[in-house]
Amino acid sequence: MLKFQKIFSIQQNEIQTAESGVHIVGRCEGNSVLVSYITDSGNVQTVIAEYNLETHKNTVLFQEEGVHHVCSASQDTSQFLLGFTFRLEEEERGEGYTYVTRIAEVNPMRRTFRLGEPTWELQRLMFLSPEGDTLDTHYIFYIHHKEIIQYKCVLTGDPTCLSVSTQPVPYLLADTFAWAELDIDRSLLYFATLTADSNKTVMVTALRLSYHSEPDLSAEKIFSINFTLPKPYDLIGGDLSYEDRQPTPQVADKCLNLCVRTMDNGSICFCMQFSGLKPGEGGKPEYGVFMLHNGHFLHCQLPPNICDTLPPSKIHFMVCNKLLLAYLPNGFLHVLNCSGEFELYHHIVATGPHCPVWEDGSNCVDVLGEWLLSWGTGTIYSPRFDSEGLMRLFRNTGCSRNQLAIVHISLLFLDDPDLIPDIIKETTYRATQIVAHDIFVEFLLAHAYASIRNSVPVKIQRSLPVTASSSFYHAITYREGSGVLATFVTSRIGGISGNILEMPEGISRLMDRTKNNYYIVRFGRNRFGPKSIVQGYLNGDGSVIKVVETISQTSQAKRRGIMGFFDSFKKSGSGVAPFTPGPMDEGAIAFLRLVANEIQPNLLMSQVQWERLLAYLTPYIIIRDCEEGLESVVSRFVSLQHEASRKLLLGIWAGLELRPEEDPMMTPLMSRRTEKSKLLYHATEKYCLAARELSYPLPRGFNSLSCCLAFRHMTPRQFATHVELKLLQVTDYFYEKIEKEEVEVEDGFYKVLMAFRDN
Repeated sequence: MLKFQKIFSIQQNEIQTAESGVHIVGRCEGNSVLVSYITDSGNVQTVIAEYNLETHKNTVLFQEEGVHHVCSASQDTSQFLLGFTFRLEEEERGEGYTYVTRIAEVNPMRRTFRLGEPTWELQRLMFLSPEGDTLDTHYIFYIHHKEIIQYKCVLTGDPTCLSVSTQPVPYLLADTFAWAELDIDRSLLYFATLTADSNKTVMVTALRLSYHSEPDLSAEKIFSINFTLPKPYDLIGGDLSYEDRQPTPQVADKCLNLCVRTMDNGSICFCMQFSGLKPGEGGKPEYGVFMLHNGHFLHCQLPPNICDTLPPSKIHFMVCNKLLLAYLPNGFLHVLNCSGEFELYHHIVATGPHCPVWEDGSNCVDVLGEWLLSWGTGTIYSPRFDSEGLMRLFRNTGCSRNQLAIVHISLLFLDDPDLIPDIIKETTYRATQIVAHDIFVEFLLAHAYASIRNSVPVKIQRSLPVTASSSFYHAITYREGSGVLATFVTSRIGGISGNILEMPEGISRLMDRTKNNYYIVRFGRNRFGPKSIVQGYLNGDGSVIKVVETISQTSQAKRRGIMGFFDSFKKSGSGVAPFTPGPMDEGAIAFLRLVANEIQPNLLMSQVQWERLLAYLTPYIIIRDCEEGLESVVSRFVSLQHEASRKLLLGIWAGLELRPEEDPMMTPLMSRRTEKSKLLYHATEKYCLAARELSYPLPRGFNSLSCCLAFRHMTPRQFATHVELKLLQVTDYFYEKIEKEEVEVEDGFYKVLMAFRDN
C-alpha cells in the first residue's frame, strides 16, 4: 500500500575519513544534507559536512578538535555561514543536557561565534532565505520555552570570501513557546503555547517573516487561534527531554508530537498526537488534525484490540500525493483525504498485515520535508503509494469504506493507469455483492469529475458532484466484520472565522488559497446532486418530456444552444469523442454501437442533466469566473458522464476477458449459460442500478444488452415481471432477435412482450 523507497543511506555510502558517529543533522537546498561525524587521523575531530545525494560528493564545511554531539545544523543561502547546535555530554543532568549554539564562517573556514549562553533548554538555529539579491543574511534562533529571535547579519568582502561585518541585529518574535515550526520556503513561522492553568487549550500563532530593517516590520502576524484539545495535555511543569538529533523544522519537547502539514492547494493541517507516545502512559493512541482550511477538527481513536498490540511510539504525519498520512511504524497507516479541494469524504485505514512494514530497525524516525528520515541508521526514505498493496487491501479488506476510498483516491490522487482496471476487474468478479453497486457509483462520479477538474475555475470545481458518500462532518466508524478499525469524530473549530477571513491578501499564495477554501466551506453551497434529477423516461410515462419542458428557465437563444448540443450527439453517435479501439475490445462490443431506437431516451436524460446543472450553477457563477462559458463547461461535463459509463463497461468487458464470439448480443438467446455470462449479467445489472441512481444516461444499445442477458439468466416469469416493473426496457432489436432465432416462449410470456411492443 505504501512503499518506502530508500534514496540514501550513510551505511551504504562511503564518507571519506569518517570513523564513527555519522548522523544527518540538517537539510540544504536541493538534494543535499548536512552530516556530522567524528574523525581520528592523529587527533580526534568533529566534522560537519555537506553531502550531495545525487553526486555522492562530500564537502567538509567545519571541523574542530574534540568530540561534539551535534544536534542540528543549518547553512545560509550564500554558503558562507554555518550554524549548529551541540550538547555538552559532561554536564548531564538526569535526562537533560547543556546546549550551545555557534555560527562559523566557512568557505574558507575562519572565525566562530557563540550565540547566546548555554542553556538546559534546547537551542536551535535556522537560516532563512531572504528575498532578492542581497548580502544580508537572516536566521532564527530558538531557546525552547524562552524566546524566538530573528537576527539580521550583514556580510561584506569579496564575493568569494565573505565575512560578518557588524554585530547581528536581533528582533524578538515570540517568547514562552512550547512548540515552533519554520516554513523556510514561504517565510512562515508557526509557534504554539500551552499554559498550566488551561492544559486543554493550545494557542497557535502564524507569523510572516520580513527582511526589512525596521523593528515593526520584522514580522507580520497572520493569525492566532486557540485549539481545544479533546483531553488535557500534561507538558508544563515536567522535566524537559529532547531527541538526540533535531534535523527537522520543529522545535519541541520530544513528548509533544505536533507538526504543521501544508499543501499548495491551500490546505493547512496542524497534526497532534494526544496519547500513546510516552512509556507507561495509559489510554489508547489518539491523534487529531486541526484543518484550518475548512475550520474542522478530525479526532481519531483506535480500538483496544489494536491499541493493545502497539508499543508507545510516535505517529508520523506526512503529505504524499496531496493526501495526509498518519503512520505508526508496524502499527497502522491512515490515508486522510484532508485536501482543501474536497469535503471530508474518504479515508483509508490499514492495520495488521495491510500496514506498510517498517524494516529499518530504528524507531528514531522523523519527517524531513517529503522524506522520512531514520536518523538512528542514517537512512532517508521517500514514501510512495504501492498499487499492488492497494489492490491487496481492496481485495482482502472486509471494510466497504476502505474499498470506496481506494476507488475515490485512485481516480483523483494517483496517476496509475493499471490500478483502476484492476479494481473494475475485481469488482466484476464480485458483482453479486451489494458493495459492487456502490463501487460503480463511486467510479461514475469520480471519473467524470477527475476528467474536468483541472480545466474549470475553482467555483465550478467545488460545485460539481464528486462522490455519493456523505461527508464526514460527524462521527464515523470503520469496521471490518465485527471488529472496529478506527473511529473518526469531526467537529467545527470555534472562534476562527474572523482570524481566517480577515487575513490580509497577498501574504502568500498558500494563505490566499486557504482563505478561499475556508470561505467556500463556510458560505458556499453543497455540490450538485445528480440523484435529485427525475428519471421519468425509466417509468415509460413520458414524464421526462414534461420535466424538460418545465424546468428550463433559459432564454430562447440558450434553448437553441441546448438543442444544437444534442444534435451533435446524434451526429457523432455517442456524445463523446470517437473511441479508438484498443486491444481489450477491438470494436467487438456490439452494445456500444449505434442502436437507433435507443437514441431518444438517452438524449432526453442528457438534456435533463444539462439543464439542471446549468440552472444550479447560473446564479452562483458570474461571467468573469468562467472564460470558456458556463454552457460549454456543462456540455463537456455531461459528455464526460457518457465517457465514464463507456469506460466502466469496457473495463467490465476487459476484466472478464470476453472474446468477440462471447458477445451476448451476437450469440443465440438460447445458447448455454456460462460463468462469464453470469458475471457479465450481474455486473451490468449493478451498473444499470448505479446509472439510474445518478440519473446518468445509459449507453446506446445497453437496453438491448440487458434484455439479452436477462432472457438467458432469468425464468420467463421473472423476465416478464421485470418488464412490467420497467426494470427492463424491451427494444426492437430484442424482438427482432426473438423472431429471427425463432425462440420458443410461453404464450403468456409472448403476450406480455407484444403488449409492451404495441405500447
